[in-house]
Amino acid sequence: ISSYGPNHRLILVGISGEALLSGRSDIRLHGGPLKNGELKKTQGCLRCREEDIIGMKSITYGLEESDPLEVAGGLSVTDDLFEYDGKYYLQSDYNQYKTKVASAKMQYEMTRSDAWSEFLETGDASNFLKKTSDASRKKQDEVGNAANEFLNKGVE
Repeated sequence: ISSYGPNHRLILVGISGEALLSGRSDIRLHGGPLKNGELKKTQGCLRCREEDIIGMKSITYGLEESDPLEVAGGLSVTDDLFEYDGKYYLQSDYNQYKTKVASAKMQYEMTRSDAWSEFLETGDASNFLKKTSDASRKKQDEVGNAANEFLNKGVE
């Protein structure tokens, strides 16, 4: 019991996802002694700092007491992260990034098409070049901004 620390353990039963598929009867969140100032490895549980487990237990009890629909013990773990360049991202963040890139490309193509139609009517090549050049810069800026926004969401 000393490996769990002096505080309560939160015991969770897998009801779906990897928590259920792991074959374990339960997964525990608990504290425990530090080793060289770091949390020690577990045999599959989730080890927390003592102050964190105290806070989680307090929140859990508070939820159970204040909300009759809260039921203790369930855990669903979904592997919805993917790794890129040493950081982890949500698939939904990546999908949002792809949508922004596709939108920027589509806007560029529409502007280019309109500029081409205008060129065919007027023969004004300099206007065509200006509009397509401006649209290209705008697309590059929007794609760059979307990429930076996405990459900044990564967690190590």
